[in-house]
Amino acid sequence: MPRISLPAQVLLIVAVIFVGNACACKKVTKPIKKLFANPKVTEVDGHTCYTKESIRIDQGMPAYTNNGMANDLSADACKKFCKDQGFKGKIVGVTPTECHCNKYMKYDGAREADKCSIRCRGNDQQFCGGLGYVSVYPA
Repeated sequence: MPRISLPAQVLLIVAVIFVGNACACKKVTKPIKKLFANPKVTEVDGHTCYTKESIRIDQGMPAYTNNGMANDLSADACKKFCKDQGFKGKIVGVTPTECHCNKYMKYDGAREADKCSIRCRGNDQQFCGGLGYVSVYPA
């Protein structure tokens, strides 16, 4: 078996450490870059689910709480309300009792769709969030 000189062994060890660290850095920094590149969500394609803490209400735009109208709340009713209020954002958030006219959601608040499994009383084909979660739709 050929013998490797001491300088070659040192060089090999340094190369292994460097390559190993370079690979680890890529795995760590990639999600961080993605997080800072897009810290908020301003558009959605369809029904998505977020934590209630990730709601960002447009400044001066009231959240609609359907006092006495709980049976009518749906994503469509929320969209209509926001439009009637002059809302210019691209997303709305719906819980079983509230409609939020949102400009954006916190990027890290997205969750699996099954967390938003409560059907809307005003339209049982749509979801109105879940316990601690809000369903988000395009406005």
